[in-house]
Amino acid sequence: MDMQALFDRPQGVGRVLDAGFRLFRAGWGNALLLGFIAALLGLAPQLAGELLTPDLRVGQSVVLLGAGVIVLLLVNFIVIGALIAHLAAVARGQPIGLGVALRTGLRRLFSFSFSVLFYLLAVLVGMLLFLVPGIILSVSLMLAMCAVIIDGDGPVAAVRRSHRLVWGSWWRTAAVLGVAFALFMIFTLGFQSLAAVAALSAGAGLSELTLLMAVVSSLGNVVGLPLFDAVAVALYHDLKLRREGADLTERLDGTLAPA
Repeated sequence: MDMQALFDRPQGVGRVLDAGFRLFRAGWGNALLLGFIAALLGLAPQLAGELLTPDLRVGQSVVLLGAGVIVLLLVNFIVIGALIAHLAAVARGQPIGLGVALRTGLRRLFSFSFSVLFYLLAVLVGMLLFLVPGIILSVSLMLAMCAVIIDGDGPVAAVRRSHRLVWGSWWRTAAVLGVAFALFMIFTLGFQSLAAVAALSAGAGLSELTLLMAVVSSLGNVVGLPLFDAVAVALYHDLKLRREGADLTERLDGTLAPA
């Protein structure tokens, strides 16, 4: 599969989603492995809190867990960046190894981290300004992380590119990402529901149930995160075709920009 095999002209919502699903199937092996690693990293702080806090003074626990959360968050950004790099490479018909994908995520860590920070700050400020601007920005800036990994943009350039690509196609983008997010939640909530029924039937207490739900949510992320990112990569390609026109084809060979 290559980017042009996904589609070589702008597509409707259904075809973009179909391209994302095909991309997920084409790169499912390493995608699921990276999704599993990301799920473990996301779960680790809660597990550490359960296991370490009783043995340490409160102050030490807070400092230790705070530092651990920051480190794990940065490592998780590397893994998510690697996932996007892997999917983009599969879409280009030039699959890369897991090590190459992780090195791409590591090289882009600074830009990726700050693009996420800018995204969260912009959405937060927008939410405080009568909610609607936050909703608009939550969609229009969502693809900044793809711009960082796929085109090598810096954090500010990535946020601007995402906004420029989405603006004028906001409702289409919201529809595509909405379906992808709904599927993401279906995996998570489906696992949670089954786990909750099993735990309650076994007479589990509140703390055990809370921990179990966190573990099960992470299992849903193993599939949900790669699927969402595959749709995001396909959508990013569609929006670039719409906004950047015919010269995009000439730049596809450089989709993963050099460090």
